Amino acid sequence: MDSPHLKNIILFLLVLLSLAFHCYHLEYASYELDEAVHIWHAQKPYAEVVEQASNDPNPPIYNLIISAWVKTFGVGEFSTRFFSVLMGVLAIVAMFFVASRNFGLTVGIIAALFLCFSPVQFRFTHLARPYSLLMLTVILSYGAMFEAMKKPKGWRLILYYLCSTLMIYVHPTSVFNIPAQGFIALRNFRKDYKTILKFALVMVVSVATFGIWMMAIPYFERDDAMWFGPPAWDQIYHVIRVFYGGIGLVILQLGVLVVIGVTAIGNRKEGSNTQWLDLILWLLIPALTSIAFSYLIKPIFQDKYILSVQPAAMLLLAASIYQTGKWLRMPLYIAAFALVVWSIDLNPKSEDDWKSSVEYVMPKLDKNSAVLIDPWYEFRTFAFYFDREAYELPDSTYKILVSKRVYTAWEDVYDVANNRPKTDVVFVMSGHVGYITPIVSSATLDSLATLTGLKHFPGVTIRTYSFSSSLDTLAFEKLDFSSEKGGVKQVGKEDEFPAGIVVSLSNANSERLAQINASVDIASGEDLDGLDFVVTVEKSNQPFLLYQSVNVKKELEKSKNGRTIVVSSAVEGFDKECVVKVYIWNSKRINLEIDNLQVTIKN
Repeated sequence: MDSPHLKNIILFLLVLLSLAFHCYHLEYASYELDEAVHIWHAQKPYAEVVEQASNDPNPPIYNLIISAWVKTFGVGEFSTRFFSVLMGVLAIVAMFFVASRNFGLTVGIIAALFLCFSPVQFRFTHLARPYSLLMLTVILSYGAMFEAMKKPKGWRLILYYLCSTLMIYVHPTSVFNIPAQGFIALRNFRKDYKTILKFALVMVVSVATFGIWMMAIPYFERDDAMWFGPPAWDQIYHVIRVFYGGIGLVILQLGVLVVIGVTAIGNRKEGSNTQWLDLILWLLIPALTSIAFSYLIKPIFQDKYILSVQPAAMLLLAASIYQTGKWLRMPLYIAAFALVVWSIDLNPKSEDDWKSSVEYVMPKLDKNSAVLIDPWYEFRTFAFYFDREAYELPDSTYKILVSKRVYTAWEDVYDVANNRPKTDVVFVMSGHVGYITPIVSSATLDSLATLTGLKHFPGVTIRTYSFSSSLDTLAFEKLDFSSEKGGVKQVGKEDEFPAGIVVSLSNANSERLAQINASVDIASGEDLDGLDFVVTVEKSNQPFLLYQSVNVKKELEKSKNGRTIVVSSAVEGFDKECVVKVYIWNSKRINLEIDNLQVTIKN
């Protein structure tokens, strides 16, 4: 079965399968921010590409390669991501050879298939980022090490040094594999100190070679704060699930390890195969080192920064199942493969969907409107979909956008000094929603202009403001309870819904935004923690178009006058059968007084 002819056939089929599979939906998701930035810089001269890399944590290897690729094949989602596909296919080929040479042909085939259909592999072959290349170089580094362990001298050690150095120069966090490889060497050469010293020397020289780059560039002298903190258990658990595609495969893997571990303890024969222990070290030590580094030095623990353990997870799964015995192998392989395939998302999702958001805005732009991009650095992602020619001229991209009334500064669309708008309509396109402080707050915009449109895309929110037109008042309803004792409504513990207003949208223009402003005065001597003020837009037997519930106690603590609660909402995409409901929800049956319940709807 190990004939070269059969191996060549298997390898050819693996290449065809992985190439076809990883090209699927390659243009489905829009560029993420880092993709757009990488490709934007890649169009510049090579000297500028290296200079840019000196101000970036990523070493120049990928930047230079993708720069040559872009200059040869052009800019585009398919062409730039296809390089990642090719690196992913080569990683699968490398996995086949490494696994076959060290664990047998069967394990080689299964491990290559597991990696091919791994959801993580599929995700990163669909990004124009260095991570697919990283997985290839990681497999090559460990493969070269395994070869050097068989005969630790000469060209094998040199090859191991070259592969490991290349791995680190693709992404600096891959250096966490060096401690793992050190432990693997110690485990295999416990009494051979001379060989251990050989491997230690290669590892030290490899890290020192990368140190040359670290000392030569200014980036590593900076003490930048990370936008995320050290990992909590839920983040670690999330990463484990990501690498295995779900908890089911994790449980299967742990069960298999328990079985072969118990078998190994009960059968301590000299020379028995325990090479799967090397894969556990490959899997665990880079991850544990990353966690320790995150707590002691700088937070860096994320799935993409410990991506080097993904090949280990797939190879360990294939090799450990093979160790269970011939009667268990086939059903376990089928179960594992089913879980791997089941976890794949064939529709890759972008963090920020600039493709769809730009397609939404472009038909609405005219000479009286402008676009404000927030945060400023997203102008490159925006430009790729808005004006490809501008994007492909990196030295002039922003100048061209400004000429077409696309800005990244509020002062360019509004004359702050003279309190005067420079345009009639502005589309505020905000990416990284929830992660950044916007250029101009919504409260400021609401005080200067009228919100006439609101549209959400994954990671991107588009707010349309008009400086020249105002919304028409569709309805105004008020309950002042003047007939009630003391001019207020006394609410007892029996009232779960003590008061409410229902307004039909039958007269509304469904093509325009509906802006809803509701308020109520509340006073009570009791704890109001179980009281909510609710605004909804709903239709009979349909999901809510809007459901906004505010905790009365928390809102009163923020309220300037101490008793009035105000809620503002906006909704679009409704129809004339929808109604607006505004009410008090007294779920804990609190005694209270309410007055001036009112709602204004503009359209």
